[in-house]
Amino acid sequence: NDRFKIHSIILSSFIKPLILIVLVSQQYYLFPTHQIETMSSSLTEVEPETGVTNPGPNDVICGRGGAALRHPGNLAYRKLVNLNKGLYATCLKAEKLRISKSIVSAIREVKGRFLEREDGKISTSLDEKDENGNPVTWRDIGDRRAIEKTSQALREGQPKLLK
Repeated sequence: NDRFKIHSIILSSFIKPLILIVLVSQQYYLFPTHQIETMSSSLTEVEPETGVTNPGPNDVICGRGGAALRHPGNLAYRKLVNLNKGLYATCLKAEKLRISKSIVSAIREVKGRFLEREDGKISTSLDEKDENGNPVTWRDIGDRRAIEKTSQALREGQPKLLK
């Protein structure tokens, strides 16, 4: 079973080392600072995938609609984002980027992708067909856009957090 959930995360400019704890198939994996930095630096090397017809359980579905809300990869991603919103709201810009990159790295580490529909439409389910009866195809948005989307997700609701 490739499903994963984030058990806990500690990200802080005050606590060293930076540690991610990810639960994958009943096993815990720790990612210390040097490994996170290696993972983050490898983000630019990922070649975005196209023509995906079967998003996996660790994939993050980008966009709106039922598919994005209910997908297991999105649930884990949102939990990871929510665990870090408070810290993100109070840290320096360089640390903010590091948090966003670390979240994208954690998803990539468990073979998750950040997928959007190639035709740009919104999906209500992952088993939809196009107008010709073919399975809908997805493409990976790449690391730069995944980091941007993660930063945006971390900023949502920030004024409430800072009160």
